[in-house]
This record gives sequence, structure tokens and C-alpha cells, in this order.
Amino acid sequence: MTKGWLSVGDVVLWNGIAPAKVLELTLTKAGEAYGAKVQRMPWELVPTNAVVDLDNGKWAYGSQIEYLAQEEIPQPEAEDDIEM
Repeated sequence: MTKGWLSVGDVVLWNGIAPAKVLELTLTKAGEAYGAKVQRMPWELVPTNAVVDLDNGKWAYGSQIEYLAQEEIPQPEAEDDIEM
């Protein structure tokens, strides 16, 4: 993901607390909940013109998600590092 575009499959920060993958992206008119399904859109439109379905079972308006740089995404620990 680059800051220029939000795409289906990108990981975003949802509600400022949890990373989540975008499963579906809808381009809407400002303030509306329904619109056209798209594969990507410019980040400048996201806060006012996006509704996303996320892999955490939630949906969000574009104003409820934030750009999350790839290096900021928490990675699961390797199995070797897990104590049983």
C-alpha cells in the first residue's frame, strides 16, 4: 500500500486500535453509506467517500480508518519463539 491509494487487500488501522485487512471497498457520495464497489481509490477521497468491509467482521466509514505503513503492521511471532 502506498499513501496515494487505498486498495482491496491493504491493511489499515481501524478505529485507531487494530490493524485490519480491507476485503471490500465502496466509493460513495459524501455522507452516504452506499455506492459503487471499487478495487482502489485515492486516499484523499477515503475520509469522506469510502465505506470498507474489514477482515475483523466489521465495516467502517473512511473516516474511521487510517493509513498503516507496511512496517507498522504487527507480525505474528515465529513458532520457534512460542513457549508451550
